[in-house]
Amino acid sequence: MSIVDVILSFDGKHVDELKLAVKNGISGAEWHQVATYFSHPDTRLQASATWLVKTALEQSKPVPSDVVDSLLSNSALLTGWEAKLHLLQSIQFLDIDDAQTQNVRGFIKSCEASSKTLLRVWALDAFVRLNCNDEIGVDIAKGKTQSALKDDAASMRARARNLCNEFPQLAKI
Repeated sequence: MSIVDVILSFDGKHVDELKLAVKNGISGAEWHQVATYFSHPDTRLQASATWLVKTALEQSKPVPSDVVDSLLSNSALLTGWEAKLHLLQSIQFLDIDDAQTQNVRGFIKSCEASSKTLLRVWALDAFVRLNCNDEIGVDIAKGKTQSALKDDAASMRARARNLCNEFPQLAKI
């Protein structure tokens, strides 16, 4: 089954074919086909394409840098919450260059305002990871994390605790 067939056959729930594609390896040419779905108007197809990227990164499989660049560049075009979640979850595996940082910050900010708790939780994670390398960013991340520790959602509090453990500079002083 071609990578396009795998993406098109995704029903929005069952990821067996997507898992198999990542396990078998996705070629450079296939990754470029995947990238064409990042800005597709069908949220199901966006979700399948971003799921492939996220899962490959989680498994330390190579994703071409220009495909990652395309995903980051098209982040504002992601309309489905699942695709947004996959990108937020991928940020921990990415080295985001200065050229993409503002774009990614804008994307994260839009997700922080979501009504979906999962998006807000992973937006916090992405914000912290993107901003913990500079003094001003650490201060803002610290404030966001301390607020998250008091959030009504247990998943937000748990993510904030995990981030404080991973990034000691977020600890309250």
